[in-house]
Amino acid sequence: MGQKGYYLFNKDGKTSVGYFNQYGNFVVEGFDSNTDNVSTTIFILDEKSRDMMKEQKM
Repeated sequence: MGQKGYYLFNKDGKTSVGYFNQYGNFVVEGFDSNTDNVSTTIFILDEKSRDMMKEQKM
């Protein structure tokens, strides 16, 4: 795993955990009761434009 430290998010009664991976991207993982799976969302910083991009994974 990447950098130490975890962040907890609670929205609409759902709790997710976030952390920075080894590439410096911010990863949010949470349980999706509709699919009965853990969903992963990765936020990637585009260094050139300094914009945040979002990549959805299952």
